[in-house]
Amino acid sequence: MKNTQEIEEQEAPQEEPSFALYNIRRDQIILTGSTLAATGILDVAFHASPTGVFFGLLGTFVVGGLSNEILDRVIPGRHLYQTGAHQTVPALASFDPSDQSTRAKLSRLFRFHRSHGVVAQDDVEEVDEEEDEHPQSAAAPLQRLFPLYKENETLRLGRVAATGQRFDPHFNQLLGNGLIIAAVQGSGKSIINGLLIERSGPADLPVVALDHKGEYDSVTELSFVNGFRAGMNADSDFHLTPENAGEFVRQVMENRYQAIVNLPSYGDSWIARAEIVAAVGKALMAYAAQQRRLKQPLLPCLVIVDEAQLYFPENVSYLPAEARNNKDVLNDLSNAYFSLVSNGRSNGYTMCFATQSLTFIAKAMIKSCQIKMVMHHVEKNDLDECKNAFSPHVTREQFETFPAGYGVVAGFTPFPMVVQFDMKKSRDMSETPKLDRLRAPRPAVMPPVPMRTPAQPQQLQQDQQAEKMTAILAKSMSLDQLLTSIKQMPDQHRGEDVDEAPPSNNPYPDEPQEAEHDPLADLPTADRRKAEWALQLWEEGFASVRKLRDVSGWSDGETRRVIKLLRDRGLVGNE
Repeated sequence: MKNTQEIEEQEAPQEEPSFALYNIRRDQIILTGSTLAATGILDVAFHASPTGVFFGLLGTFVVGGLSNEILDRVIPGRHLYQTGAHQTVPALASFDPSDQSTRAKLSRLFRFHRSHGVVAQDDVEEVDEEEDEHPQSAAAPLQRLFPLYKENETLRLGRVAATGQRFDPHFNQLLGNGLIIAAVQGSGKSIINGLLIERSGPADLPVVALDHKGEYDSVTELSFVNGFRAGMNADSDFHLTPENAGEFVRQVMENRYQAIVNLPSYGDSWIARAEIVAAVGKALMAYAAQQRRLKQPLLPCLVIVDEAQLYFPENVSYLPAEARNNKDVLNDLSNAYFSLVSNGRSNGYTMCFATQSLTFIAKAMIKSCQIKMVMHHVEKNDLDECKNAFSPHVTREQFETFPAGYGVVAGFTPFPMVVQFDMKKSRDMSETPKLDRLRAPRPAVMPPVPMRTPAQPQQLQQDQQAEKMTAILAKSMSLDQLLTSIKQMPDQHRGEDVDEAPPSNNPYPDEPQEAEHDPLADLPTADRRKAEWALQLWEEGFASVRKLRDVSGWSDGETRRVIKLLRDRGLVGNE
């Protein structure tokens, strides 16, 4: 009768040997069989003796009978492809896993040993499950993708989706190589941008993040990040303007800040935001040039441009009308960042572009981006671009079905890999409101705002413009000056009847008064009123195209037309 120990040994599942380890006994068998086969073939070739035929047949039988089983154990065979581990062996990535012929396996064996080497048991990755957010499954042990670097030098990104291996390259693999991040809204671009900024903190790496939506201010709350908030918010650490962009860049570089430029703080105007983006780009290159003149060492710096397709489009027609009408700002943007893309690497700058569409962003800006992180896409042209860039390693269907937080990473390893990115530590400020917000208790109901009496569209626009102008003037004028200014405004902005004749200033009404020459008298009524109002604003200090456009609400082209009209009639000079 069998004892308890023997029963347990029989019932215990047999451990399957790792694909990474040699089975010495079977290696000896296949080596012996191969030797016998070779000896027999040579003997037959030179002597054609019965002994040679015997040994040749015996060796061939041994090799043929054991090759499939042994090769599956000596090299990564079909079970390696089933676990997805072949993605970690670049030399095998291009092989067809369904081809299990001896010739194919021998070819894989040669490529595997020559380029990657057999994985030794000492190289198996040890994972700290407590500190990691995606514990590795209990699969066969795999070789570490990257060596273990110092914590303050590691760019921790996530895990390989197929194998669970950590995907933690060294920061130096990113610096100088450029990065493009592409995904539709809600797929995780902000996760990657947040990871880059957060991991730059322990590395003491300066960052300039041009935040288009105001999503990354919360990064500065982390204790291990040397945060620096710039913008026009009341709580900004630096009130950034185009004029002081050079000082901003100097502080970022010298203090090793991870700086967030809050572009929404400049309003909704594309022009106002683009001017800041262009000024920062020019200031970065100017700072590097100054450091060279002073013979100071250049420091590395990440420059992250969020929603880059809105500033560097492949086609200008993709931009709003105010952008298309301001060629000067577009030229400043293009010149500054083309210089950063072309010469930034030698000056220490690594450009990181985040975009919703690979086809909308200018190819000239991303041509030198050697690192690519591409996530979920749905639009046909984008999917075609992804297929062209990553096929056959990642299919078009995968890009269509990637869940949030998953994407393809190319450039760190010889072949692209699908990675599940870590969650960023900072608060998510880009979360889309869902129905649960509506289920929360409602605030106190505010009384309805009284409706204005319906007015003609033209009159309503004039009233709004007058109110806006009055509010702006009131900030810098005394009460007496404001009242005087209102009296001098065109009649329709004081709510008076334009058909009513104004009181005469002539003390002798019976005597004829010499008519004053009015340079605007020959204009149509609407144009004359617009010109009079523009002249009034010009004299109050709004003496430029931009200032007059902002206060009047006119388009850029309309503003320029009115100013030209005033200049042609000698009413205003040059700006």
